Amino acid sequence: MSFSILVVEDEEDVRELVSTSLRNRGYSVLSVPNAEVALQILMEQVKFDLLFTDIVMPGVMDGFELADEAKRLQPELKVLYATGFSHVSRRPAAQLHGKLIHKPYRPDEIASEVRTALERQA
Repeated sequence: MSFSILVVEDEEDVRELVSTSLRNRGYSVLSVPNAEVALQILMEQVKFDLLFTDIVMPGVMDGFELADEAKRLQPELKVLYATGFSHVSRRPAAQLHGKLIHKPYRPDEIASEVRTALERQA
């Protein structure tokens, strides 16, 4: 079974690294540069198994807010947050929809974290 992943990352190089790493491991990946585009896709009822989202992005919505809306639209959606900032976790872990991983990361780390997120119970 191939899982579908929505990757939301404003840095093109990082977005490409994550997307390529996941595609090379058999995942179906759609990558977008910001939360607004991602939310539009989710509102069109395109189903995903996992939302892989950066937290700090330009625009009116950050990764935390995107995950809140995504889970409202698709309650079964798994979430994996990513950040390059150590001070960014403004939310207690109990309020997160998934795990927070820190950049920089290697392709094998991405794959491992995604696999773990997909295996977690809803």
